[in-house]
Amino acid sequence: MQNHCDLNASYNIGVRYFVREILKSLPATDEQRIRANVPGCAKRITCTLATLISLNSELRASAAESNFPVRTVSAGQRVCI
Repeated sequence: MQNHCDLNASYNIGVRYFVREILKSLPATDEQRIRANVPGCAKRITCTLATLISLNSELRASAAESNFPVRTVSAGQRVCI
């Protein structure tokens, strides 16, 4: 049981880093829209792997709706630039 808790904690620490870096790379208006659509991004403490998956799908939807250029970052996440 302890190993599963440690692994989940490691995932969440990594997720917080990636979510922070992705949000920092977005313009302020896009960041606010993403935070509204993905509530887990509002506070870093609530970021989990599910938050990163939701953020990724939201970014893909945003890129599909508009003509934002998209770049690929670690683990296949896409970020609008």
